[in-house]
Amino acid sequence: MRPVLEMQFADFISCAFDQIVNTAATLRYRHGGRVACPLVVRAPSGGGVHGAIFHSQNPEAWFTRVPGLKVVAPATPYDAKGLLKSAIRDNNPVIYFEHKRLYRSVKEDLPEGDFTVPIGAAEVRQNGRDISIITYGGTVHQCLDAARIVEKENGLSVEVLDLRTLLPLDREAILATARKTGKVLVVHEDRLTGASAVRSPRSSVNMPSTRSTVRSGGWPRPIRIRRLVLRSRSSYCLIPTRSQKRSAAWRRTEMAVEVTMPQMGRA
Repeated sequence: MRPVLEMQFADFISCAFDQIVNTAATLRYRHGGRVACPLVVRAPSGGGVHGAIFHSQNPEAWFTRVPGLKVVAPATPYDAKGLLKSAIRDNNPVIYFEHKRLYRSVKEDLPEGDFTVPIGAAEVRQNGRDISIITYGGTVHQCLDAARIVEKENGLSVEVLDLRTLLPLDREAILATARKTGKVLVVHEDRLTGASAVRSPRSSVNMPSTRSTVRSGGWPRPIRIRRLVLRSRSSYCLIPTRSQKRSAAWRRTEMAVEVTMPQMGRA
């Protein structure tokens, strides 16, 4: 039997934290590798759906430091189906984060027949040469929008790397894009405090990097403020121009992203 569970809202996955982290994740280890634990936990996550704080969080970082688990976060219909099939067929417990905002905002014709997307393999969504954006899940399409805007308005070539899997990370793909452009912006919806689902490649590559996240809190409570946070993609990612690629520009870049990223604690 290969059970597939659904949390309905990932915010409440903490109610099953002990069973997932202390029981399922350690089952193979505790039995000396003689047994498997094929379990998929679907976790609808993310903001931008008028869900307020208890229905809009991104708790993926809670699980990306747990040996024995795998964590995936698809951004396209193709990856959603392919990664779900791979998760079901995997003999390890897999946390499958699906961003609620993508349910009705992204469509794609899928090929007939059986196909899978390998767990642990990132995908370059757009090639570039000036700066790399590393992201996943619900922010992938916003990063692609931002990349197109700055290419048109500023002539910047932006590479967008979709991680697809958060545990295990595709370190080779991360380092490859970091070495290619020499500059990295990490974008996700999780909190800044303790959000280690994506780690900066700075320690492995001599390069500047910055991270755009939600700050210390969750979604702004009033709906009108949440709309303000989401409304403007044109200023979503003001990547520095060539003359701004100096140390002082990186904080300005992060601030520009914070204005319009989902789940920002300030706007």
